[in-house]
Amino acid sequence: MSGDGRRGVRARWRALDRAGRAVGGFVVLGLAVRVVWVIAVARTPPGFNDPVEYLRLGLSIAHGHGYTSDAGFPTAYYPVGYPAFIAVVAWPVLHSPLRDHVAPVVELVQALLSAATVLAMAVVAWSVIGRRAAVATAAVLALWPNLVFHTGVLLSETLFNALVAAVLVTLLVVADDPSGARWPASLTTKRLVGAGVLLALAALVRSTALLALPVLLIVALVARVPRRRALVVTGVVTLTTIVVLAPWTIRNAVRMHAFVPISTNIGDDLCLGRYPGATGWFAVTPYCQGNPDVAPQDVEVARDHRNTRQAIHWAVHDPYREVRLAGWRFSYTYTSDHDALFAADAYGTAPQVDAGTADVLGRVADDYFFVALVLAVAGAGVFVRDGGGRAWFVVVLGVAFALAPLAFFGDSRFHVPAILFAALPAAVVLERVPPVLASARAGRATRDATA
Repeated sequence: MSGDGRRGVRARWRALDRAGRAVGGFVVLGLAVRVVWVIAVARTPPGFNDPVEYLRLGLSIAHGHGYTSDAGFPTAYYPVGYPAFIAVVAWPVLHSPLRDHVAPVVELVQALLSAATVLAMAVVAWSVIGRRAAVATAAVLALWPNLVFHTGVLLSETLFNALVAAVLVTLLVVADDPSGARWPASLTTKRLVGAGVLLALAALVRSTALLALPVLLIVALVARVPRRRALVVTGVVTLTTIVVLAPWTIRNAVRMHAFVPISTNIGDDLCLGRYPGATGWFAVTPYCQGNPDVAPQDVEVARDHRNTRQAIHWAVHDPYREVRLAGWRFSYTYTSDHDALFAADAYGTAPQVDAGTADVLGRVADDYFFVALVLAVAGAGVFVRDGGGRAWFVVVLGVAFALAPLAFFGDSRFHVPAILFAALPAAVVLERVPPVLASARAGRATRDATA
């Protein structure tokens, strides 16, 4: 960087107020922690698991071989968004001296994305609640252990969180309506289209992103936005999302001869959570293996349809068991928050983190998670009271993301996107700690002086 460039950066830093510099400091700290973690654990993933398959699919795209299964047939089993992201990062790496280190480079990019997500959520908090909440939000997310762990593995959560945070910035940070009193009626068409594009990209990583569409409409109506305006706002975002998703859906119709909007793994996920003998946890079972009597190139779609029908049948014909399974799924999803630490060890098949260290890190991560959840619940009421419609959107969408995994099988990985939403009401509690302590110290000093 030139001397003029360095002076410009320093001038912009000095122009920030104390809260802005604090947010920037936590973002830099979060980036540093993530880079150190990636350097410590980065490697090409071994074994047979999701990171291995994501990397294979991404390299297939980068090499120009298309999005194909191991057997060479067109596939849509995994949502294409994350493998496409790996492909975008991998293509220049494959044409460089680092061509044998695609996975570590992708993970370093994820560290940057994760730090950018911290900044984005702090900006949202600043706009919705205030500057002290922005600092607290940045602090909470910068040091959240499992978010750090996720940057060092080839899993889709880091990319998904970054896209969701970008959607929130686009929808909730409104310069011409800083109080949010007229939100979402004050949203411009440009912002709505931008949100639709980002939402579609997020849905191509994880389809639960589409929950934002009904939540936006519901919150707009509850916020007493005129019905026509609420429908227009939601309609523009929805139409844009459909337009961006359309090329992938058309590709699936042409290559796989079926209507597959995003992916074909929903049937498996529904079936694994409900088959006879299901415990709410992932398991390999013949109940969900599909129909072997179809042509090999049609197995994926046929299996998705069959497993979806079976899962609906089991849920409808035994609703009491469905309720019990939902409880078990909830337990598996929310009893811990260190799944990416386990993934970094190739799910126990090729450990690289010392067992004692992993145990300590896992305990710290779980404790951090549970304390943050308690703070989020404690601060939710004040958050929605002070933040209005925009805060309601954050809370309702966060709850939707938190409950969505209960439709499938339990896995602590599935709750990771909800972390972003928990951080904001938790920050509302934390931002009140310094003033309370200062008031207590002042009161104590007054009493001492009087004595």
